[in-house]
Amino acid sequence: MAGKTEELTPNRTLKDNNGRTYDIIFGDFLVTGLTEENFGSLSDELIEKYTKFFYF
Repeated sequence: MAGKTEELTPNRTLKDNNGRTYDIIFGDFLVTGLTEENFGSLSDELIEKYTKFFYF
């Protein structure tokens, strides 16, 4: 949300399963795993998935 309020440059669009944009990421972002208590590393499979997903 801070990227939008700080008027940073649009970075990536987020789309639903029908290909319709439902949000836009502004500025830099980080993809991380999440455990019940902390942030965590991504598996190799998830790294590959999100690399492909956010590649432009």
